[in-house]
Amino acid sequence: MDIFVRTAHPSDIAQLVALTGEFYAEVGAEKGGDIWLRRHQRPPPLERSLDATLDDPDTAVLLGMIDDVTLGFGVVRRSDDPTVAGHSTGDSTVRANDPPESIAVIEELFVTVPARGVGVGRALLDAIVEWAADQGCSGVDAVALPGARETKNFFEAAHFTARAIVVHHRLREAPATAAWEAAHRPLTTGAAPVTALGTSTAATEPSSG
Repeated sequence: MDIFVRTAHPSDIAQLVALTGEFYAEVGAEKGGDIWLRRHQRPPPLERSLDATLDDPDTAVLLGMIDDVTLGFGVVRRSDDPTVAGHSTGDSTVRANDPPESIAVIEELFVTVPARGVGVGRALLDAIVEWAADQGCSGVDAVALPGARETKNFFEAAHFTARAIVVHHRLREAPATAAWEAAHRPLTTGAAPVTALGTSTAATEPSSG
């Protein structure tokens, strides 16, 4: 069994669409997942959004493989947002004289359920960290949804540590219009796995093994 990671290409769009649909289905079932989806889910059609991501020079789209079968994917973006300056040292204060600092943000990270626990997720994460280092980033950010213990353990095993906790107080229910639901309805294409979102994409990085 050969586990490896490769860069995604336009010819992989169909597989990326299917995996993204599984990812959204799993995230939507997690605590806090509905808010994450409303803020970070790709607009339809997914093919167009993913194609644009593949063309973004500041973003890497990686595929986790076993032999010739694609079983997971990761999307990581380089961010030069000055508000991240100092985070790598634990100092969240942005100082005027701080040099520019790039952070790699994991926006999506997912391994299909049957392939978890064998190393595909860790291979993707290692490749993401390597890409970030090659880009000159000072660190890598990822998001685990509340209660996603497996996701938290997954990142901690790779030496990720918490640097912030985002809390939320809902004031009202978001308008669930028919148009919004039609535009953001998760694709369901099989087993509902989990993920690691970034952002960043906040996400659930649930269980990639």
